[in-house]
Amino acid sequence: MEGWPQSLERLPCEVVDHAAVFGLDGLPDPARVVTAMASGGAVAGRLAAAAGPDLHFSDGLVLDTRLLAGWELVPAGGRSTDVPAVAVPSESGARQDGLF
Repeated sequence: MEGWPQSLERLPCEVVDHAAVFGLDGLPDPARVVTAMASGGAVAGRLAAAAGPDLHFSDGLVLDTRLLAGWELVPAGGRSTDVPAVAVPSESGARQDGLF
C-alpha cells in the first residue's frame, strides 16, 4: 500500500464489545449521571464496576471520577447521593447507528 511501511498491512475493522471484560454486561442501564460535586453533598452507593474514569453504581448512577479532584473521600455513613445529577434517557430497544 502506497505510503505505508512494509511491516504494516491494512486489515478490515473488527468491532468487539468489551462489556463483559470490564464487568459491565450485568449492570443496570445508566439512570443518572453526576454533573458536579457540591459542598456538603455526597455520593453513596454500592460500586458495581469501574471503566475508564467512570464509576458505575448498582442503582444506575454513573460518576466520572474526574469530578472528584480536590474533594475529600470519606465513608458515607448512611448518607444517600445528594449532588447534582441528570437523568439519562432510556434507550431500551434503541440501536446505535454508528460510533459517532
